[in-house]
Amino acid sequence: MLLEILVVAFMSIKMQTLVYDFFIALSLFLLIMFLVIILLLEKIEVYEEYWKIKNMEKIMIDASEVWFSEGNPAYWSLDDIKQVGLANEGVVNSTKVELLCNLSYSKFYTLVKAFESNVKYQVYSIDGSLIFEYPKVEVKGRNVIFLDRYAVWNKSIVRVRTIVWN
Repeated sequence: MLLEILVVAFMSIKMQTLVYDFFIALSLFLLIMFLVIILLLEKIEVYEEYWKIKNMEKIMIDASEVWFSEGNPAYWSLDDIKQVGLANEGVVNSTKVELLCNLSYSKFYTLVKAFESNVKYQVYSIDGSLIFEYPKVEVKGRNVIFLDRYAVWNKSIVRVRTIVWN
């Protein structure tokens, strides 16, 4: 009888130990899984940001080409424009720049195909003074990138800045 009491007492102590071990192991496992999930979500956010900026870079390069292409048709007007282009024969056409100022930003935005981003142009003379700006909006956003290129406008070299943000 004493042996049976000792076996039962020993088994109940053994079972309690197994239950505590299980809960401690389960708690550690859940904690580690929680940390792994948080790290993965952080990495996913970094990759999403990376691809968003890559897409903005492509939009920026395409939008900066407006200053160096003729557009469609080559001598377009506000009525028949299919593709924006501000150059003719390798130089910026002042008439097209004036037409651009009269073009609504929403139509320009559609023609340039700047999906999910905003585009702004600034033209500076060689001495750094601002000559032209389209559209006249404040650049504000989480991601702002710009590209400077050089062009010929009114027989002088100018710096054309294309700004893209979202």
